[in-house]
Amino acid sequence: MMSHLQTASHQDAITCENLTSVEERERRLIQAVVALARSLRDERDRLAARLREVERELNALSGKLDTGEPGGGAGDALSGFRVAARADRPLRPSRRRV
Repeated sequence: MMSHLQTASHQDAITCENLTSVEERERRLIQAVVALARSLRDERDRLAARLREVERELNALSGKLDTGEPGGGAGDALSGFRVAARADRPLRPSRRRV
């Protein structure tokens, strides 16, 4: 019975060392997760602010386009772009039989 007690106390010493090591690793892991969560939250906030800025710009451009203000003539610019884009494409062979 004495050898069993010695083994148990020896196990306890090993377990305490391992437990401390595991606790330290868990603490470091928790710190890393917290830091990552902060970083992701900061990035989300930055992207949300940029999205609001882009939405304001789009609303302003849309308003100019709707009212026909100078500088809002994107409709003419876009139609010219579409024509130019079509002219740059190679012609496709006709699907009709001759």
